Amino acid sequence: MGCGASAVKGRHGEGLSSVLPEPSQDMGKTSSSSGGGIRQKKSSKTVPISDEDARERSSKSLRSQMSRSEKHHKRLPQPRRSMGPTTSQGSRDPGREREGDSRISEEERRFLHKVLSKHFLFCSLESSEMQVLMEHMERQIATCGQVIFQQGDKGDKCFLIMAGQFQVSIDDRVLKQLKQKQTFGELALLYNVNRTATITCTQNGVLWALGEHQFREAMKSLNNQQKTRVKTFLQGAPRFSTLSVQDRDEIADCGTVQVFQKGDIIIREGEVGDWMFVIMEGTVQLCDPQGRLALRQSGTILGAVGIMCTKQHLVGAKASEQVTCLALGRNSLAELKPEVQNMLRRCAIRSLVGGGFSSSTDGDLEFFGELFDNQQELVLDKLEEVIFDEGEELLS
Repeated sequence: MGCGASAVKGRHGEGLSSVLPEPSQDMGKTSSSSGGGIRQKKSSKTVPISDEDARERSSKSLRSQMSRSEKHHKRLPQPRRSMGPTTSQGSRDPGREREGDSRISEEERRFLHKVLSKHFLFCSLESSEMQVLMEHMERQIATCGQVIFQQGDKGDKCFLIMAGQFQVSIDDRVLKQLKQKQTFGELALLYNVNRTATITCTQNGVLWALGEHQFREAMKSLNNQQKTRVKTFLQGAPRFSTLSVQDRDEIADCGTVQVFQKGDIIIREGEVGDWMFVIMEGTVQLCDPQGRLALRQSGTILGAVGIMCTKQHLVGAKASEQVTCLALGRNSLAELKPEVQNMLRRCAIRSLVGGGFSSSTDGDLEFFGELFDNQQELVLDKLEEVIFDEGEELLS
């Protein structure tokens, strides 16, 4: 009301007291305004016509000012739920556009749904759960040279790339480049560990980030259906059926079900061995450094050598059709009982000794593949792990 009162006083030399009804008898005194203002009396004498005209003009002026003020107020932008964190000078963090803003365009929604529906962790979510997941994702702008997170940092988000290019490095050694539709950061959230690599933006882009809380909520909704499926599989898999029910349950608890489409790379040769996979359904093609090929099906353990024996995967693996795997991370394996770890280590040694690749020309300990299973187990029992330093003689 302040702006309206000021406008009336400027035009007629009076305050609001000359326009509003008389609240008490004290208002009967003559106004001290200059320029022959309107006279206010205690008695109910007839007010001159000229004064009514002045009062009417004052009322119209006040209403006009209030109307303009209301229109101006309506034109002001409505506040958003959140504009993201600000710096000490009050400017917004350039790395975030709208934190917590659920207003996603239809084009963005289609893109996110397409990528998430093929993601090994989220592909089994119900449609309603997928919608909730997308509503909690945050768009972030990444600029060339920006470090998204560093190796050793606490993991609080995972990321989906909508545009741009991002470099993965471990111990200052560049491993690979990530592009559109790829994701990163899941491992730290999935197993509650620090970041295992540093991610740096090498080409301006756009990321969609999913916070730790919503990530864990999504994982909870998947746990029950996945555990039942995994337990049933492990009970019938020859390499796992000899384990106790409790041991199989522990494997199911620390693993996740991942689905790969035909042509997807499951394991890349030379990549750091952070994951081991057990084929539950489908056929996988293996390829060694010499280009030799081999097919593996349900029950086969992939990547055991890269985790149990070396730091890198020695053999690549690609899905020949849609493949479902039980994925076990390096950090989760350390929580398993020694009996289970020993079984997995024997599987790794079995893969090293009897490669089973076609077009073999170097022997590959071919006799091992001709042994019965119980005979192979006897051979594995006699093997010992020996570590040699660089330059040390193996035989003299």
